[in-house]
Amino acid sequence: MLKKELKSLNRQYFRNNEREANEDRAALKHAQSLLQTDPLNSEWQLIEKEKYQKFRHSSYLAEMYLQQKNKATWIKLGDENTSYNAIIGSQNRLENTNLIWNEIAQPKHRFITWLAVQERLLTKERSQKLDIHVEDSSCCLCDAQENETVQHLFVDCTRTQDIRKGLLNWLGLHVQVGEVQQGLEEINRKHWKRFKKEVAAALWEAMIYHIWRGRNRKLFEELIEKQS
Repeated sequence: MLKKELKSLNRQYFRNNEREANEDRAALKHAQSLLQTDPLNSEWQLIEKEKYQKFRHSSYLAEMYLQQKNKATWIKLGDENTSYNAIIGSQNRLENTNLIWNEIAQPKHRFITWLAVQERLLTKERSQKLDIHVEDSSCCLCDAQENETVQHLFVDCTRTQDIRKGLLNWLGLHVQVGEVQQGLEEINRKHWKRFKKEVAAALWEAMIYHIWRGRNRKLFEELIEKQS
């Protein structure tokens, strides 16, 4: 009798989790698309934050429900569980996503960092891959005449290195950064309280954002000079 009541309770409260998570995921993607067109729009920043919090909650509930519903070994081996994969996505999971999407960082900082770690920012290199005409593919922030890639812009560029070294020294992090997310990985490995990790991650994301913003401003100024 108790087992039947528990099953009924389970269906009543958890059967809609998958549908809600999918709806929330679609709403978050739409909000992020809007924010990408105008990262400084405060109204869209708030909407993106609300959609993210709602999706984070519903996807967690859906994943817990599906993990209970399916054998742990089935999920661990990556069996073709279409409902489970529909929630978590078929792509490889990025590390340190909780640090990227922490509540302390500003939404525009989180969003630009999220694109950067996936190498989806519209750099000159990516523009060329998308068949967008680029007159000069070199980095506009330094004189190295290197192609503007995510790796160069946030790691190898001499201007960026000075900024990054100053921030790392201030945070007390000693790491030879080889990729954008290595700083986040080092923060995550620290034996700090969660709040301190999120503050450090927020500062790291602010650095990524302002480097990207400075790059865009420099390109815009160069474009104005050519047209005048």
